[in-house]
Amino acid sequence: VEPEVTDAQLGDLRDSLEGNPQVREIEYIDRDETYAEFQDLFAGQDTMLENTRPEDLPTSFRVKPKDSSVDSVQALVDFYREQPNVFQVTAATEVIRQLKGMSDFVNNSLSWCAVFLLVASTLLILNTVRTAMFARRREIEVMKLVGATNWFIRVPFMLEGLVQGIIGGGLAIGFVFFIDSLIDGFGGERGIDLLQPFTTDSSDVALACFVVAAIAIVLSVGSSAIATRRFLNV
Repeated sequence: VEPEVTDAQLGDLRDSLEGNPQVREIEYIDRDETYAEFQDLFAGQDTMLENTRPEDLPTSFRVKPKDSSVDSVQALVDFYREQPNVFQVTAATEVIRQLKGMSDFVNNSLSWCAVFLLVASTLLILNTVRTAMFARRREIEVMKLVGATNWFIRVPFMLEGLVQGIIGGGLAIGFVFFIDSLIDGFGGERGIDLLQPFTTDSSDVALACFVVAAIAIVLSVGSSAIATRRFLNV
């Protein structure tokens, strides 16, 4: 805020911020509060503290936007830089941009890891079922001799795959909840708005858990069915 701003002009600026649909919360920092923060920031630098008085420091508004994306924050910065009685507008747009880049990199990396793990899981299940059927080939031959159908033989292996899928899906769901609680605890409780792109609500977590469980079960049962169909040569 400009040093010589009047109370009326300060009120107009406050009204503009409070009425802006892109602003979630504002906090007015007067000279005494600014000086207290200045003392904490330059603690131990006696010369700096002795030569600075509260009236030398500006008042300011601390603004929290509803949307912490780079474009939204930059739009707010550009708008209020042109407003009267505004001396300077600063924002952590570069930090937000770096966090966005890191978020995109993590998302892309996790997507490729997920594809790799799906392929590896499918191959592992196929090989496991094939090995299990080979180890029980004599029992399978006896079952065929007494009239057992291929589906009757396949079902135990498919049920085994189902159980493994449920266990694997349960472990994955637990991991999802653990990571979500860590992010919410670190960002939410400390009010770090820059971590907003990394946070999710309960509906997103529930959807992710449902998808993980469905993929685990379908992959396990489907792979078991394919493996038994391919390697049931008795």
